[in-house]
Amino acid sequence: MTRRISWGRPLIGYTAVAATLPYLILKVAWLSGSTVGFNDLAMAHDSALYSANLVTALLDLVALLLALTFTHRFGRRAPAWLILLPIWVGTGLLAPIVAAVPPQVLLAPASGSPVDHPIQSWVYGMVYTGFVCEGVALLVAFLLYARARWPEVFRVRLADWSAGPTQPLQKTVAIGVAVLAVLAAAAHFAWAAGASLGQSADVLDTRNAGAAVVDTAYGLFALAGAAGLLMMVYRRPARVRLQVPLVLAWAGCASLFAWGAFDTAIVVSVNVLSGGGAGAVPNLVGLVKMVAGLLAGMVGAVALTDRPSSRDTGRGGAAGADAPIDVPVEGSAGRPCPVPVESATIV
Repeated sequence: MTRRISWGRPLIGYTAVAATLPYLILKVAWLSGSTVGFNDLAMAHDSALYSANLVTALLDLVALLLALTFTHRFGRRAPAWLILLPIWVGTGLLAPIVAAVPPQVLLAPASGSPVDHPIQSWVYGMVYTGFVCEGVALLVAFLLYARARWPEVFRVRLADWSAGPTQPLQKTVAIGVAVLAVLAAAAHFAWAAGASLGQSADVLDTRNAGAAVVDTAYGLFALAGAAGLLMMVYRRPARVRLQVPLVLAWAGCASLFAWGAFDTAIVVSVNVLSGGGAGAVPNLVGLVKMVAGLLAGMVGAVALTDRPSSRDTGRGGAAGADAPIDVPVEGSAGRPCPVPVESATIV
């Protein structure tokens, strides 16, 4: 049997791998005692920062392993939860960066630079360029992997997605998530517009056009997550394919959880990253985002267990021309047997 190998998958996967390396190398250097990139040498030796560097280095290593998993054939045999949980959190961390960094670069001349910053400016350029490249490549690699492993998710329409016994509970929790997400989005949009809204003096002193872009991105992702989750659990609009609300809910709710958890972790830990504190309202918003994202993730996981089987996608023309293409492959008895084309193109 001759398998058609897609050259695009390894190209994208190894682009993601390459994009993780600068950040990972920098973290390893800092963990080894190097002060490269630091203006504040005392900060470089802070024990709490060492712990933070260790955690972020491990996260980057997980991203590297995910990229390899999406690229190679062995990834199809990995347990679904072992793939979906880390890439969901990774999406939440990387997607807002991918969305916010390009406009931040354009606004950089008007934003100004912080005075006496403890980290040298080239570090930010290298790290965030790597994050953008890593985010784009990793998320595209995951999309290709998901389409090959779970093709029915990309074919079915909401109208053909049968409701399970937990749907009433899903709707109730989704409404609660939407309320929390809208509140968090409103706070971020207010900060983007220049409102202080409970922020500390230290934070207000460092706010600029770049910070407004970040807050806008957080707000938009929160609204997208709420909209996508509601579309999924209410099955509306009926003719829309599941992949549309799934992408919105996946990225938006992941952003809520990941950055809410990050903000909450900073608050509860006593280290140099906490500084004078962001303020009571931002701290509360971080907690709200984490709770909303966690609830949304659980609702989404339950909802997806009710996704239709391949025979369900035949109703209402949901599969139609998008069904997997069968290619003839010689079976054990010498007779042709149908094999989905997705399984023949996995690298």
